[in-house]
Amino acid sequence: MGFPIRTRQMEKSMSPNKAIVPKYSKDDAHIVRRLGAALVAKWDDLPQDLQEMLADQATMTFDKDETVQLRQQIDAFVSKYKGWPK
Repeated sequence: MGFPIRTRQMEKSMSPNKAIVPKYSKDDAHIVRRLGAALVAKWDDLPQDLQEMLADQATMTFDKDETVQLRQQIDAFVSKYKGWPK
């Protein structure tokens, strides 16, 4: 099967995560939801280090619905829905 080839752009995009406050309009919320659903559906196709980076970034992304044990909730959600639809 071989190892995936990483480009300089990929390495740059996988730099350490930073806390972010996403700013998008209410009208764009459906796009964010669709992108998130697509990401979860393809989760198993992503390299493990990219999965970790994305889950870590999700814990550092501000949301109006703050919660405790967010990383555990993210891991449980991805496990429940990855590969969806089946």
